[in-house]
Amino acid sequence: MKKQLKLTMSAVVMVLVSLTTYGQNVGKQFTVDDIRYKITAIAPPEVMIVVYEGTATEVEIPETVDDNGKTYTVTAIGENTDTFHGGLIRPFFEKGLTHVKIPNTVTIIGLGAFNTNNLTEVDIPNSVTHIRRWGFSGNFLKELTIPANVEYIGPQAFFGLKNIPIVRSERNPPPEIDETAFDTPSGPHFRKMDLVVPFIAIQAYEDAGWKEDFGFVSITSGVTTVDKVKYGLVDSPGAATLIADVGVPFHLIIPSEVDIGGNSYPVTAIGDGAFVSTERALLTVIIPESVKSIGEKAFYVRRINHIIMLSDDPPALDADAFE
Repeated sequence: MKKQLKLTMSAVVMVLVSLTTYGQNVGKQFTVDDIRYKITAIAPPEVMIVVYEGTATEVEIPETVDDNGKTYTVTAIGENTDTFHGGLIRPFFEKGLTHVKIPNTVTIIGLGAFNTNNLTEVDIPNSVTHIRRWGFSGNFLKELTIPANVEYIGPQAFFGLKNIPIVRSERNPPPEIDETAFDTPSGPHFRKMDLVVPFIAIQAYEDAGWKEDFGFVSITSGVTTVDKVKYGLVDSPGAATLIADVGVPFHLIIPSEVDIGGNSYPVTAIGDGAFVSTERALLTVIIPESVKSIGEKAFYVRRINHIIMLSDDPPALDADAFE
């Protein structure tokens, strides 16, 4: 009986010591190399970046940091919330960053993590699952890839990115996304971005409203622009469709094949609404024999003077292709 009581007391003491240790560590903050961290867990030991206190504009965030002989994994940059309040600190807000390396241990890009900097590119690691409000807003990204593990993109996460022509999203099915994620001060349709996704996920992204609601003019599994005409992988993963006119001159010669991502694809279709304008005219359009179909309102223009078909076998024509 005494031995059992002694064992019970020992177990109680161990629990109390564990709780005391927990209370002393979780929430504690410490600084390493100009970055202040907060301990968020002790089993396993993890930390969140609270604020960057340095002045360097090129920053490499470590995978792990040490404090008092213990190693912690860096798993979050800022708070895992979309709700801003007065006491909340945005970790790298207005730090003039031109380059940042995010380790493959980070799962949370928190509220305002890199808000208002000078980033032109960023490599978001595969470990990231959540990008919160204002995560990368107010930067100058020229390209963006959202990795497959990202489950959620918060309000205005990429607000005001004016120079970004192509966004790549690798997730299938699409991540949950706030309708203002890619917004601008003038609204989501102020910019003309293309979205590149896995081919089998194109319809899922369209059904989720990425084209209608978020400012993307096309959803393809690959896109390129040749002589001010845009081509994409839309109808087939092995063939290109002419999808948009981005300022073609009066004379249009459609190539029989185009290069997308380093691979050559035959141009087999002219998509719905490819040339939509009530103001302009096309003097000459030359369509190669590789084109097998022409979609609805593909040439919805004021006037076309000459159409030259290079094939003896005419393409399938939508009834309203030239309306």
